[in-house]
Amino acid sequence: MNIKSIFLFIALLVILGFTSGCVTSGSSTKAPATPAYQPQITGEKSLYPDEQVAVTTLALAKKGILPQNGVISMAPDATVTLAQPASGFSVTQEGVTGIRQLQNGDIAVEVLCEYQDSLGRKASMLDMVTYTLRHPTGQEATTVSKNMVAEYKTTMENCTPEMQQQTMESIKTFQTSAGLTPDGVLGPQTAMAMAQGMEFQEFTGLISAPIYSTTPRFEIYFIDEVVAKSAPDTYLKGFNSLETVRIKAIPAAQFAARAKSGGKYLALIYFMDQLPKDTPIQIGLSEFSTRKDNDRKATMKPMYATGRDWPVVVAPFSLKKVNSKLYAHVLISGKIAGTTKLK
Repeated sequence: MNIKSIFLFIALLVILGFTSGCVTSGSSTKAPATPAYQPQITGEKSLYPDEQVAVTTLALAKKGILPQNGVISMAPDATVTLAQPASGFSVTQEGVTGIRQLQNGDIAVEVLCEYQDSLGRKASMLDMVTYTLRHPTGQEATTVSKNMVAEYKTTMENCTPEMQQQTMESIKTFQTSAGLTPDGVLGPQTAMAMAQGMEFQEFTGLISAPIYSTTPRFEIYFIDEVVAKSAPDTYLKGFNSLETVRIKAIPAAQFAARAKSGGKYLALIYFMDQLPKDTPIQIGLSEFSTRKDNDRKATMKPMYATGRDWPVVVAPFSLKKVNSKLYAHVLISGKIAGTTKLK
């Protein structure tokens, strides 16, 4: 089945009711590009046919298949900026989070996709598909009805007996509602009635925007600086070293004893959630469990998250016979995101 046939058949299935009501949706009035926006997959209502077509079109577009026929098509000036997950990530959850009408009259459907890799890193992407609806002209209805009949015949010849029976029953239902003879066959008269009653769906945008957690997860480990720098390929290769660092890092129970004698160490912080570009990240050492504003002497200069990566911060620090309590604070944008007791 070619691309035009795929989308024509989607429209036919929607009319016959095979695809409506399969995905649930809620409502939203916020734009997907706002990092603070935390969409939730809800189950308030079933999707209308055009909304289900939008979700299906979005899924196909992410595989590189765009609509090319009159019933379901792309606007000439449509914006397509869909993002794919990083290599090694798989979908853990996906669903509609909002449906609304934009100020320009377009309908927008938002779909949240959550991904995770084997290390436990997570990414969230909000996809938005926008479109308009209109009734076909007489000539368009004639063309569509002829194509529907041809595609119907091909499909019926190649589908299972169960699908054939389901199709016939659905066509009968439509024919009865349209005042036609309910013979279960999609002939020219039935196809024309369908074509005249359908709405043409033109997509104006297929857009992705990352969603950032308001409480990003991270893991922090401490390694002897000499050990780490003697084997940089083992300890200092970003996430490629995480599994080894998890095993070789200094246990918290041992660090207290080491702090008394002092030494040079590296703090390695692995962020398991994405951060917005240019987010300042710092680590500060303090004798206080809640960091005080004037306690900045042991705080490293900010490092910044970049692009779509999951940041890994490597911070060197020295200890000289620490006898008081000692805490390591991880700061994101100047605020404490987590604290580890070292002594």
